[in-house]
Amino acid sequence: MVIGGTESDRDGVPIADNRSKHDELLTSVTENILERIRNNTLALPSMPIAVARCMALLRENDFSLRQAAQVIEKDPLLAARVISVSNSAAFGGLAQVRNVVQAATRLGADNLRLVLFEVMASHIFVSVDAKIRSACHALWQHSRAVAAMSRQLTLMVGAGDPGEAYLAGLLHDIGKPIVAVARF
Repeated sequence: MVIGGTESDRDGVPIADNRSKHDELLTSVTENILERIRNNTLALPSMPIAVARCMALLRENDFSLRQAAQVIEKDPLLAARVISVSNSAAFGGLAQVRNVVQAATRLGADNLRLVLFEVMASHIFVSVDAKIRSACHALWQHSRAVAAMSRQLTLMVGAGDPGEAYLAGLLHDIGKPIVAVARF
C-alpha cells in the first residue's frame, strides 16, 4: 500500500524502515556470531557419542543391527527413543518391542538412521531462555513435519533417496536456533 507517496506494510510502517531494521538486526547478529567465533566462545551443540558411533557403524559394509543395538543400549535416552519409534503407529507390529535389538530389527538400517538423525538434530533445538525454547520447540515440530513430507513426496514421486529427503527437511532451518542462541 502507498501512504503519502511512501510504500508501507499492512500496519502502515514504511517498508524502507522495516528494511533498515532488518539490515541492522542482520548486521548485529552477524557481528555477534563472528566475534564469538574469533573468541572461540560460540557454543554449538555436539552430537551424542552413541549416535556418532552408531552412525559410523551403519556406514560400514558388514555391520549388523545387533552391533548397532549394542551401541544404542549404552545411551538410555537414545534406547528409549528407538524403542518408542519402533512401537509407534508407523512401525508397530502385532507385539510391542521390548528391547533395542528388536527395535533396531523392526526399524531396519534406513529407518534407524532417520531416528539417529532426529536425535542428533533435536539437541540443536534447545535453549535455557524461555522465549527461544518456545520458538525452538515450534521450529522443531515444523522441521519434523517438513522432513516427513519430504520423505513422503520422494516416495510418491519415486525420485531421489527418501532418507536424504527426510534429512534435508529436518535440517532445512538448522541455522535458526544456532543464530538465536548465539545472539543472546
